[in-house]
Amino acid sequence: MKLEKLEGFEIHSFLDEFNEDRDVFDREASYDFCYNYFRNFYEDNCIEKIYSLDNLEVSCLQLAFYLASWGMYRGSSKLFQKSIKVYEEIIKEISKEHSLWEIDVDNYDKNNIYAILKFKIKIEKSLEVYGINASDTLTTKIIMGFFGCVPAFDYYFKKGLKVKTLNKNSLTEIKEFYDKNCNVIDLFYGDENFKTFDVTTKDTRFNYKKAKIIDMIGYILGEKIEKGIFINPK
Repeated sequence: MKLEKLEGFEIHSFLDEFNEDRDVFDREASYDFCYNYFRNFYEDNCIEKIYSLDNLEVSCLQLAFYLASWGMYRGSSKLFQKSIKVYEEIIKEISKEHSLWEIDVDNYDKNNIYAILKFKIKIEKSLEVYGINASDTLTTKIIMGFFGCVPAFDYYFKKGLKVKTLNKNSLTEIKEFYDKNCNVIDLFYGDENFKTFDVTTKDTRFNYKKAKIIDMIGYILGEKIEKGIFINPK
């Protein structure tokens, strides 16, 4: 791993900082609402309904608003020029997807990594039809919004954890990071006060997945490195 093991107190402070700052009215909560929406179908054993006529519009809207909140609808983005109908094929794919819901960073084995990368290709192909070149940032945010099983490869996360592209090597490195820091990460994963927000402002039954917790760590670390207030371990 390019980034050595962080001290436990450093990770703890990053996650405490995230937990103290999060608010149900802030844009970060858009992830929670999106993840909870799709996760509920899985928990109720009816993922096919995600793509039903009754739910398709809301499914597309949930994904679109989360992506907009998370910076994917800036003026330079081709998504900015498209309607929510560009997501219909992606929604159709997750309504048939059975392998990704239970994947998390602690079970990144050969088969699960393959499943993640296979779904990445499905996203890329579905958006390519509309002239959208799906970056790793966009692709990982979509996968995270549906399944929570990968971190979002945005600027700060890549700067923090020193990964570049979504591939087998980067997912293996993230798994190694988890293995070296699992004691602290697992503490937050099991914390009853560290769950996703519900739109009613109450915590839900859903924990943030470990991959999402690593997303928080990497983002905060990268931001601190950028500002020069944290020295990247050599």
